Amino acid sequence: LGGGLTNQNYRVEVDGAFYVVRICGHDTELLGINRRHEYECNLIAAEAGVAPRVVAFFPDLGSLVTQYVDSVKRPASEIGTRENIERVVRSVRALHGARTFPSQWSPFRMIEGYAQTASRLGCPIPDDGEVLSADLRHIEQVLYRDAAPQAVPCHNDLLNDNFLDDGSMRIIDYEYAAMGDPYFDLANFSSHHRLTDEQDVWLLEAYARRADAADMRRLQLMKLVSDVREAMWGVVQIRLSKLNFDYEPYAREWFGRYQVKRASMNRAWLRAND
Repeated sequence: LGGGLTNQNYRVEVDGAFYVVRICGHDTELLGINRRHEYECNLIAAEAGVAPRVVAFFPDLGSLVTQYVDSVKRPASEIGTRENIERVVRSVRALHGARTFPSQWSPFRMIEGYAQTASRLGCPIPDDGEVLSADLRHIEQVLYRDAAPQAVPCHNDLLNDNFLDDGSMRIIDYEYAAMGDPYFDLANFSSHHRLTDEQDVWLLEAYARRADAADMRRLQLMKLVSDVREAMWGVVQIRLSKLNFDYEPYAREWFGRYQVKRASMNRAWLRAND
């Protein structure tokens, strides 16, 4: 099965039934992945009706076997319709209302961890890394100036390949799943699918039943964070991954997306006292 940028996935048939066997990538703990936690989160998400059923887990190998879902993958151009955004949000809301996941997660701490790992591995880090770090510290202060939101079970990696449409929008791949900020999931989905301002309004209206200025600010700031997280993930993979994929242009693309969003963002949204 294609599409993965970290692991290898295979469809296998046993006694007429089909399953997906995931063979984990090399040294993925350096990406912040805990395979035991992934397994437990996948179980909970399946219980909530969001993820495929877990069939087996092999801890020593970090390999997971799940039920194969006969489904279609909707490209970003299709998943961005108002109807499909609402369908995605139904699944995301179900996940956010599931039982507690076994760990906590912050995109800010993850990015810091990636920067440390990249330095150890000798990965190419952007020349303006210190400016970027200061930007992120400021964004975190703006987002959480009063208090962090209540943590909910989050997926934290809502790229297009992680959605399967079998009548409902199934969500797969729980490598980064943990208790976290629900708006990171929304922002991550929006960034990966290049949603427009109008589509972001649909997203917020479906999730929060409103799209006021405070909600939009929170979403747009988190989109900046999501872009940097994706870029730094790519930076680490330059040295780490054994897959036949060029991660350097991938990382550059996401840094570029961050810079474009940052340059065009409403300046008032970046002020801590507004």
